[in-house]
Amino acid sequence: MISFNSFIAEAADSKQNLHLTHSEEDIYERGNVGAQAAVSFIEDFVETLGKGQTKITVKWDGSPAIFCGTDPEDGKFFVGTKSVFAKTPKVYKTAKDIRDNESGGKADKLLVALEELSKIGIPKDTVLQGDLLWTPGDFRYESIDGERYLTVHPNTIVYAWPSESDIAKRIRQTRLGIVFHTTYRGRGVLANYRATFGANVNRLKQTKTCWFDDAFFKGVDIAFTEAEHKEVMDNLNKAKKLIGNFDKIVSVMDSIPSTAAGANIKTFINSYIRTGKYPSSATAYKEYIQYLKTYYEDKVISKVKSDTAKDSKRGQLQQLLQDINNHKKTFQQSFEYVEYITKAKMIVINKLNSLMKDKTFVKTKDGFKVTPVEGFVAIDTKSGAAVKFVDRLTFSWSNFNPEILKGWMR
Repeated sequence: MISFNSFIAEAADSKQNLHLTHSEEDIYERGNVGAQAAVSFIEDFVETLGKGQTKITVKWDGSPAIFCGTDPEDGKFFVGTKSVFAKTPKVYKTAKDIRDNESGGKADKLLVALEELSKIGIPKDTVLQGDLLWTPGDFRYESIDGERYLTVHPNTIVYAWPSESDIAKRIRQTRLGIVFHTTYRGRGVLANYRATFGANVNRLKQTKTCWFDDAFFKGVDIAFTEAEHKEVMDNLNKAKKLIGNFDKIVSVMDSIPSTAAGANIKTFINSYIRTGKYPSSATAYKEYIQYLKTYYEDKVISKVKSDTAKDSKRGQLQQLLQDINNHKKTFQQSFEYVEYITKAKMIVINKLNSLMKDKTFVKTKDGFKVTPVEGFVAIDTKSGAAVKFVDRLTFSWSNFNPEILKGWMR
């Protein structure tokens, strides 16, 4: 459980901002604890088939993120986006509030959200966060592989329903669609509210003009084959044997100044993923060192003018390289760990994707291509912790690929 006030403070310094960590990269944020957590999430889910303390939610590719509920200080309903976590939080309680602070399509969507979400009976002590999928003007009928679909395209993924299906007919009557995934609850003032991943929508009021759902995975019973189970556990066991000194990596990464944030090891991995592949554990250490040198020359040293400043930045780089070299084996093992966790994670993702009933596509200039959902979130129902399971070579790559058309490009 995380205090609402903590979320505000962390968002204000841009450190967290409700960002979920990729399961294989928690190692670089929390060291040994993060490394063990990723193993435990996958292990519990596979061993209990989703019936243990690890629950799975689906990541919906909506935009923008919407926060809605009642301000306990004045009893008024509000909506907002992630700016509710700014140093000066923005919560909108009237149409005038929205028009005075927002413009264009975002303002239009918030106006609809304020009107529609105020009608669904969110409890007075609860604030919900969800991903907005549509408001008026977002529906399109598309012919895909010979079948006619009702579609919405809020961001990267296109969501589609057969045009004559009951769900499509229901959706077509609405003015707003949203999937809730996080709950904030408390008393007194919003700063005292506490956040938990997941949302219970069973007691909310269905209206004709508002479609909503929770994000919990709703596939059929999950079952892994003997071969799948063995492969997952083999990879997890290999990963577990590497855990022990990863806190040292976190210390080194934390020493990187904000002016050189792109030197972080996660940014290095992400630079690979943007090209559609992961770095190989056999060569990743050497490549990371070269990445650091190039990054510093191009993005840090070249940005300062005086020779003194340039020498200072080069000294900073040399110290960083020395710190990394002092823990060379640990860094190399971290890349091996990431590789094992990614392999185990992908078996889980592929199983969940095979059980999904929703139709999802990406749009290119040549038409539509089938794609999996954005990913999944694994939630520990006892501790409230969560990590995300994303097929990054599919979704993250699509996110960065200019050939994949985004909903906001229309």
